[in-house]
Amino acid sequence: MCDEECGEWPWYVRGMCSLVSCKDTDTLNTTQRRGSRVLAEKASDYQRARNHYDHGAELQEKGNLEDAIRFYMEAIILHPNFVEAHYNLGSAIQAQGQSQQATVHYKRVLELNPDHVLANYNLGYILHEEGQSEAALAYFEKAVLLEPNDVDAHINLGNVLRELGSTARAIRCYLHALEIDNSCVMTYYNLGNILHDCGQIDEAIRHFEKATELDNTYVDAYFNLGIAYQEKGELRRALSCFKQCETLDPTLHEAVEASREVSHIIFMSSYDEKTEKIIEAF
Repeated sequence: MCDEECGEWPWYVRGMCSLVSCKDTDTLNTTQRRGSRVLAEKASDYQRARNHYDHGAELQEKGNLEDAIRFYMEAIILHPNFVEAHYNLGSAIQAQGQSQQATVHYKRVLELNPDHVLANYNLGYILHEEGQSEAALAYFEKAVLLEPNDVDAHINLGNVLRELGSTARAIRCYLHALEIDNSCVMTYYNLGNILHDCGQIDEAIRHFEKATELDNTYVDAYFNLGIAYQEKGELRRALSCFKQCETLDPTLHEAVEASREVSHIIFMSSYDEKTEKIIEAF
């Protein structure tokens, strides 16, 4: 039995040591039997907790969150230090949109096991979503330290660093993510964003284009690519990107407005050219 499963047992071991020299044989045997019974009960509680946990995991995988949560809670009642039950309970509650309640269980996981990668990652994610970038930073840094090959952790760490103004560190995180997986769309997209922030328009365009090449339904990448082309003065390419956004998501009003604006600029530019040619002809 592992330490996690027997965290409440040391009182019995200490009791046995103190009894050896002061109890007669009959009393000692009775104490041993009582102690053995306690151990057996604890082992039984853990096994029942494990069964509840397994059942909850099956239900969560099928999308039955309500019942999964109930089984995880029953597992925790039987075995309060059950790390994975606390984690899965947090993830199921988070999936219901109750992020604040989920953090309670993730923090409990980290009290029991500070090196739990997913609890660190999810706490960072929730805090980042709530706009608490500085608080999220420590959790993402820990997640990356514990799992250096986790692409998502590197990307999210990069996003937090970007928001905190640590541009160089953020870029290094994205580049590290690419070293792990050079086909990750989100890495190219986020690199495009931060390079655009830095005024490196050509490099930003290159990364946005790669993102759309890997996922030709990625609306945000097309939109930001259009913005970059517009800033570079390549209006027809910008218009093409905005039109693609409209096709993919007709409700994206920003793309509709951008298309209208760029179309107007192109029309006026063409009109001015024709006017100049007419004037020159006279």
